Amino acid sequence: MNNTSTNPYDPDLTQEQEKLVSKLTNDDLIRIDLMLLSDASVHRRKVARLIGTAMMRLKDDYIGIPDVFYARRIMKMVDDGYLEAYGNLRRMRFSEVKLTEKTYNFKISKKAQKEFETRESHFFAESEILFDNKQYNHSIETLTHGLKLYPESVKLNKTCAFVYFKIKDYKKAFIYLDKAINYDVADSTLPYIKGGWKFELGLYKEAIVEFSKIINLNQSYFNDTIYQYRAMAYMYLGEYEKALNDYRLIPKDGYDIGLYSRGKNNNLVSKEVLFERINTLGEKE
Repeated sequence: MNNTSTNPYDPDLTQEQEKLVSKLTNDDLIRIDLMLLSDASVHRRKVARLIGTAMMRLKDDYIGIPDVFYARRIMKMVDDGYLEAYGNLRRMRFSEVKLTEKTYNFKISKKAQKEFETRESHFFAESEILFDNKQYNHSIETLTHGLKLYPESVKLNKTCAFVYFKIKDYKKAFIYLDKAINYDVADSTLPYIKGGWKFELGLYKEAIVEFSKIINLNQSYFNDTIYQYRAMAYMYLGEYEKALNDYRLIPKDGYDIGLYSRGKNNNLVSKEVLFERINTLGEKE
């Protein structure tokens, strides 16, 4: 009897993926290899971990490059003596590698690493990793260095705003978010974020100003939540007729009950009371 089973090994590159990776230059390969090596250790580490970290840090530079290609680069570095392997490298989730002495003599590493560490994408990726690990001050330090080189970077200013908002330094959060907005006036997601933050902090009049800006841009993608946000802001200010007008513009499937939990004003009326007031206004008409 012929038994068949699922292939336990990582897949090969598809023809489309082969075409994509064939466009990588030698400098690109150096950057990818160095990123893989940067998370390796003199102790064993999972191949999947190295690949996942490298792909996250390089996601904006090498879009569409699959994990199996990164696995292929690790195999090559094992063959070249830069890494020592444990387990079958064709199974990235079940194999490990560690650094060898030869790695420290990687002749091109200093030049390539210096070039990489001055890229906007490096500062962004590094700050995200630090943020995910709750190292908020280090994340800010990394972003500050990046902004010295790329002061008009929307991505870095926006990320810096998010970190400051997380640590409740709201003044600096809005300073950096405003910079991002000024450098990309066409991106309506930025005033949307600003309006959402103002709403969460109970600054409803200021939130309404931001939501109105987005509505005036006539970008339907945001209208469902924007009208609801603005309606709730009006309700919390006691302007119920304006709130009712906005609620009428929200599709039935566009309502998000979760927005109720985002206000921080201690004097907010309950959800049930708000609905009762809205319904009462509707009945009067």
